[in-house]
Amino acid sequence: MVLALVVVVGLSACALFTVQETPTLTVRDPVLMAGNWEIVISVSNLSEGLSGIQITHGGITIEGVDETTVVASGMGGFIVTAQDFVAPEPTGTLMAVNPEQSTTSGKILKLTFEASGSNPIVTLDKSKVTLMTDQGTLVGSWDLATASDDAP
Repeated sequence: MVLALVVVVGLSACALFTVQETPTLTVRDPVLMAGNWEIVISVSNLSEGLSGIQITHGGITIEGVDETTVVASGMGGFIVTAQDFVAPEPTGTLMAVNPEQSTTSGKILKLTFEASGSNPIVTLDKSKVTLMTDQGTLVGSWDLATASDDAP
C-alpha cells in the first residue's frame, strides 16, 4: 500500500515538471523546384497558436538572388499582406496573417525566386522578426533554426 502511494505521488510530481519545448521558427534550405528556388518557413512548438508574422526591413537578407523575382506566398492558411524585396541592397520585408485560424506547428510561408548565382543564401535576422499569437500577444521567447529539405 505504501509503495503504491509513493508511485502515485511520484507520477503526480512528474506531471508538474514536464518540459515544454521552445517555440521555433525554421527556415529550410533553398530547394530547386520547377526551375525556381523555394524556401519554406515553418513554426513548431507554439503553445498558443501563431496568427501573424512580421519581418521588418532588412530582416531577410538574400544573397545570389535576383530580388526582382522574389515572391512570398502564404501556406497553411496564412496570407501575405505586404512584401518588398526590391531595394538597392538584397534585403526584404514582409507581413503575413492567418485570419481564419492559428497554427501551433506547420508551414506558414514560401519564398520563390530565381537565383542569380549557384548557391542562393537567405538569412533571417531574429531581432527583426515578430511573431503574434491568436490571443493578440507577442511570442516572447522563441528559437530560430535552419534545416535541410530532408529534415522532418
